Amino acid sequence: QVPSLHAALELVRAIDRPGMVGINADLLHLMRSGGTIAELAAAAAEGAILYGQVADGPALAPENLDHEASSERLLCGDGAFDITGFVRALPPGCGISIEIPRDHAVGPEDAETRARRAVEGLRRVVRDQFDVDREPAPRREVGGEAADLGVHRVARLVGRIAQVDRELDLPRDD
Repeated sequence: QVPSLHAALELVRAIDRPGMVGINADLLHLMRSGGTIAELAAAAAEGAILYGQVADGPALAPENLDHEASSERLLCGDGAFDITGFVRALPPGCGISIEIPRDHAVGPEDAETRARRAVEGLRRVVRDQFDVDREPAPRREVGGEAADLGVHRVARLVGRIAQVDRELDLPRDD
């Protein structure tokens, strides 16, 4: 098991296969290992982040981190993590998945209901935390071209959520 973003970066750098070997950034693991969104953004700028997994969790870590990771993840918006900051820190074009909570977070719900609640939670957090009129899109040079990491990134995520909504036939609230 790789214990931190720093350790994962060391491995990726040693392998030296940019775009082929990289990090699956998991927000819960990032927070529990003492990592920061700023460190994630720096790793993304380096090209080391290939995928992101989003879930929420309480600010204070429980005693059993393995149990939390496997069974106590929270729905987006039900915890204290900076989900929008995490999404913004991922590189443009990076795949994102929503970790679907189990056990106490969802109770006896079936898989489809869990998926719906996970998508709705992420949609709510992204819309509630990101105000296009208030916050300008941060920019970063990627491959010699400027890439929007604010409005563009979150708009693409909302587009992906809408695609999942259609696939699950979720009602839209916009």
